[in-house]
Amino acid sequence: MQKLNSVVKIFLIIFYVQLQAQSTFEQPILRFLKDSVQLGEPIKLSFVHNHKPSVEILMPDSAFDYSPFEFISKEFYPTKTANNVSKDSVVYTLSSFEIERELKLALPVFIYQDGDTATIYSDDAIVKYKEAITQIVQNDSLRVNSNFMALNKRFNYPFLGIGFLGLGFVALVIFIFFRKKIIARYKLYFIEKDFVAFKTKYDKITTDYQTAPKVSLLEEQLGIWKKYLQKLEKTPYTTLTTKEITKYLDQNQVTSSLQNFDKAIYGGYIKEDLTNSMAYLADVAKLKFEVKQNELRNI
Repeated sequence: MQKLNSVVKIFLIIFYVQLQAQSTFEQPILRFLKDSVQLGEPIKLSFVHNHKPSVEILMPDSAFDYSPFEFISKEFYPTKTANNVSKDSVVYTLSSFEIERELKLALPVFIYQDGDTATIYSDDAIVKYKEAITQIVQNDSLRVNSNFMALNKRFNYPFLGIGFLGLGFVALVIFIFFRKKIIARYKLYFIEKDFVAFKTKYDKITTDYQTAPKVSLLEEQLGIWKKYLQKLEKTPYTTLTTKEITKYLDQNQVTSSLQNFDKAIYGGYIKEDLTNSMAYLADVAKLKFEVKQNELRNI
């Protein structure tokens, strides 16, 4: 009972803090720039937040979960300040493959002030799904000859059925005795495939960055790295901060590498040895993959 009361108190405190944040800071404005969208069609989403100049804010990046939409790109606009009010805005380009009458999305703003943090969500932005095909035309000219033609049965269907049942029984027996190894080999195939795909994308971004350094490449690479580890280890890396990620990985060089990325992405401070940080994070992902690979091979 005492433990339950503690949980209730913690919940009420979190609720009170969020309620205070909503009343202290202005709610961000989120709206789609079109009122309808087709399946897979890119659509732009405007996100605007007005705040005091002394407040530091962060808006969602490429690693955020935009369900039921998928992230394509974003365009930040410089902060504008007038009459002691600062305005931050960003336009996202998203797409969706969900077939619903209405698609809804709300985004948060992360606020940092005087050592405290708060999260404020916008109201839902709503866009309607527009079908590409609204009418199916019936064309009688496409009909050829629908008259029934009787055919003699020459195939031994009962024998075929018995054969399928026998094969099914053998397959079931094999699966019962070797199911752990079968499942492990199945998982092993997919994690090896995922690692090859991850490494190909990651290395390409590293090469592109060495040719022409851009903050957008760093954001994309860090997002790919987090999503790969999240899928491999079933840990929500995409929603964790750098400090929280280091608790899972517990390596000083991981902390240093992630901090170098953060300085470059959010502060525009690009160190000369950032490629070393890229290489180290790739090695961390490879090590995690090899551990999982060995686990599955030894089952």
